[in-house]
Amino acid sequence: MTRLSSLTVLCVACVVGCSKTADKPRSDIFEKVNRAAKAIEGSADIGLGHEKFQALLQDLSTEISVCQDKVKSDVEKKVLGAYSDALDRYKASDTLWKLKLAFPKLKDEAMKRGASSSLSGVGKKESEEEKTKRTEQTDRLLNYTRLSSKALPLTDHYGSKTEAAAIADKYGLSKITVVGWECIEADSIQVLWQMAAEKVKEANSLLN
Repeated sequence: MTRLSSLTVLCVACVVGCSKTADKPRSDIFEKVNRAAKAIEGSADIGLGHEKFQALLQDLSTEISVCQDKVKSDVEKKVLGAYSDALDRYKASDTLWKLKLAFPKLKDEAMKRGASSSLSGVGKKESEEEKTKRTEQTDRLLNYTRLSSKALPLTDHYGSKTEAAAIADKYGLSKITVVGWECIEADSIQVLWQMAAEKVKEANSLLN
């Protein structure tokens, strides 16, 4: 092999080697992000309260925000994007969790409205149409109170869509109908956690 040929091979090898190095993301800049993501995943596996979950969620959000100023290459942006997608899913689960915690109060409100609707016809002359409408409203409100804690309605007892409806559509959560109300199952929170964990796994695969 001539000297010129040797130099050519050396240059090509250098370019290929440099290209591979440039394409490889710097794992050190994602250490704190990954640690924060794993902390949520680990705590979710053993059970955690809502306040603890929110604190861990804030940690992950902070670390991702700090990391945004450090990423440079396209592959590093993909890694951060995967972690950000995980954060979005954890945030969505937090919204559902808040709705789940607020649900008993909403059921009490529905019960009061149902009782009021039922009594509103006492001593009052109503047309058949008015009576039917009032009865249907009363039954619908009472059915709302019969929803178990295993279901999260996609509307409040007034019929207005909640944030759960948008989350269900965005992430393709399974919908069910319970006593006339469209709902998602309460374990949709855990389903979103699983989705988030998959995104963290995706980020780690890009780092390795």
